[in-house]
This record gives sequence, structure tokens and C-alpha cells, in this order.
Amino acid sequence: MRKYALSYCKFNALCSRQGWRCKYALGGVFSRKKLLAVLLAGMLIISACFSPYKGDEGAITINFRGSARTLGNPSTIDAYLPYLEHQITLTGPTGTLKRTVQGGGTVRLYVAPGLWEVSVDDMCGGIPFASGTSSAVDVKMGQYNEVNIPMTPDTGTTFHIVNNSADWTTTACTTGALSGENCIILTGNFTTTSQASFSSANTVTILGNGKTITYSSSGNFYYNTSGQIVTIKDVNIKGTTANTSPLIYIGNGVTFIMQGNSSISGNGGPGVIADASFSEFIMDGGRIYGNDPYGTYSAVRVELGSFTMNGGSISGNGGVGVNVAGGSFTMNSGAISGNTGSGVQLNNIGDEFVMNGGTISGNRGGVAILAGSFTMNGGTISGNTTYNGGGVLVNNAGTFTMAGGTINGNTADMLGNSLYVYSGGTAEYGNGASIILTPDSSTPPNGYVNGTLTGR
Repeated sequence: MRKYALSYCKFNALCSRQGWRCKYALGGVFSRKKLLAVLLAGMLIISACFSPYKGDEGAITINFRGSARTLGNPSTIDAYLPYLEHQITLTGPTGTLKRTVQGGGTVRLYVAPGLWEVSVDDMCGGIPFASGTSSAVDVKMGQYNEVNIPMTPDTGTTFHIVNNSADWTTTACTTGALSGENCIILTGNFTTTSQASFSSANTVTILGNGKTITYSSSGNFYYNTSGQIVTIKDVNIKGTTANTSPLIYIGNGVTFIMQGNSSISGNGGPGVIADASFSEFIMDGGRIYGNDPYGTYSAVRVELGSFTMNGGSISGNGGVGVNVAGGSFTMNSGAISGNTGSGVQLNNIGDEFVMNGGTISGNRGGVAILAGSFTMNGGTISGNTTYNGGGVLVNNAGTFTMAGGTINGNTADMLGNSLYVYSGGTAEYGNGASIILTPDSSTPPNGYVNGTLTGR
């Protein structure tokens, strides 16, 4: 019988991380039968090496299924499964385990052997969608254990899947289509000419999944003055340069919230306007860019309402980044950069801008206070360039108070790289001490600061 020589045991190397050793002597001579036995043993060892189990575990395979929803379109839970966040709680021999899994109708988890109870809360953009609980599952070591969890719909919110312009018109733009609490899930990109008002809905959350809605008409893409809360998350809203109206019009009592990787772009006029008492724009993330290409308007305009910026960016727009004319702006984080006008401009007595953090950079002037008050508690204003007052310009009806933050690295074509104050304007530190200005000899008693300013 022909013999086969095996000079090295490869299985020993493959499984050395398990602390196993090949029981056959290295450098031995094997018959065909012995060699086949070794190969078979090696296959078993390799299988063990790459097993998903960690020695003493079993698996629970969870299938999410449910009854029809009484609210929403479509009316079956299964249609929404890819867009849900499954918050799973397992209670068993080793205590309570929590797992969060995004999307899908089936999830597999590995746990210690024993009896386990499984409960699931399905969320859609932070909104309760459905819940369910299984009976006890007896998990065996090295085995798969399958459990079907019947999901009971939450009846507090109506859910809608929107894939095209016809769906959008029916859901978002038709009088009486929405009421109460609503969640719209976008599953396709589309172009529409229909203005959204969301009818008489109290709240609307739009989960975009990175999809884009292009508004190809003139006027406002969204317009509401009846008081509601609208949240967009991972939604791209795009206008056209021919449209000089704001894409988003926030009317009386309306709160509009921008989150995630959302964007508002490509419009000929402003991206957003808060245009009435008790109108509120909150930007937690995302981008507002490429609007107002001719510099006639601004990216965001605040009239009578308020704007709070907690993150995201306002960049690459024509004209002013944030234009306040009768309202207030609070900047806690984020960036305002690369706009062809001032980063922030205050226009009227009573306008307020409070900067607690974030950066204002690379604009045609950092902050211009034509009238109103600017309080800087933190953040950085740098890299801006304009005629006078590269960092901050204070007009004769303006007030600037610097309690914190840094102003440096800005450029003025004439005077005041960091700060320029016109006669009648006020500039002081947070402790009430006046900021010492160098007099502008050509037009006294105007003054300026070219060096770095740091709040105190």
C-alpha cells in the first residue's frame, strides 16, 4: 500500500488559539486510511474554531411578526420591519441582557443555556411602534432555538410609507389626510410640486433614510400656521434656483426640528424662515447649504420667531448665514461657515443672539450687529474677512458682551480684525468692563481691536 508523508500538522496552527494540540506525531508517516482520518478530524476542528458559539452558548432566533395595524398605510406590520429599531430585553440565568438591532424581520442572539424570556419594543424614529413578549425559551448549548413573537401595534401614532410623489401628495398635502400623531417613512426619491401642510396633524416625524424630495415649484415646500411639531430626520429637501420663496415656512405656533443627516439645499431664496410669534426652528444636525445663490436673502431668516442651533452646519450659501430681523438666535454648537455674507446679522432693536458654543468662520464677516444685542459665552469666531470688523461689527444701535469664547484670526480690509465699534455702539466684557478700543483717527470716536479677544 502506498504511503503518504505528512511533515507538518496544519491543524495545530489553525487551532492553537484554542489551546488544542494535534494528537498525531509531527513528521510521522501515515497510510491512506490514517491520513483520511486526520483530514476528517481536522475538518471537525476547523468547524469548531469558526463556530459562532463561544463554547457554552446556545442561540435564540427571534422572528418578528404581527397583526394588521389599525392605523396607517400600508396596514401590515411586516411592511415596516426594515425601518424599525428592535429594542430587545432578554431575562434568564445570567440576569437581564439588552440588545438593540436595526431593521429586519429576524434576529439571532447567543446566550447562556437555560430558560429565557424575550420581550421586544419596536421603535420607529424614537416613536413607539409595536411591542411583544415570548413565553419562556429553553436554550440548549450549541443549539438553535427559534421563537416567534407576536407584535401588538401601538395605537398612539399613525404610520405611513411614502415612495413617490403620488404617495406624498395623498399623505402630506391633502386636507384632512392627517390628524393626531404621525410618522412618515420615505422609501424613494421623488420630485413634487405639491406644498405640504400636514393638514391638522399635531405632530409629524419624517424618517428619510437618506432619500431626497425635490420641490420643483415656486413658493414654500412646507407651510403651516396652525401650530404643530414637525421633525425631519435623514431627509434631503432640495429646491430650485428659480424659487425665491423660503423652502420651509414656519408659521405661528409651529416648531420645525431638523435632525440626523438631513439637508435643505439648492433654493433660490432662503432655506428656512421662522416668520411669526411662537414660531421655532431647532437644528440638532444636518446641513443647510447652497441656497440664495445671488446673495439677495439668507440661508435662515428669523422674524418674530426663534432659532436654536445645537449642531449641524450652515455653509456655502449666498448672502447671510443667519439673518435675525425681529427674533432671537441661540447657538450652542455647530458651524456657520463659507457664506458670502456675514455669518450672523442682527437688524432690529430687540434682536438677540446668544453664542454658547460652535464656530463662525470663513464668512464675509463673522457677526454684524446693526441693531440688537450679541452675547458671546463660548465658541470661536475666526477666519472671517470683511471691510471693517472682521470678527464682530457693532453699529451705533448694537451691543456686544463678551463673557467667554475666542475671537481671532479674522481680517478687516480697513480696521478691526477682531472688532469694530461705531460711535454709539457698546462693547464690554461679561464682568461689565469695557473692551479697550483703539480710536479710529479718521472717524472718531469709532474704535477697533485688531488683536485676539478672549471673554472674561
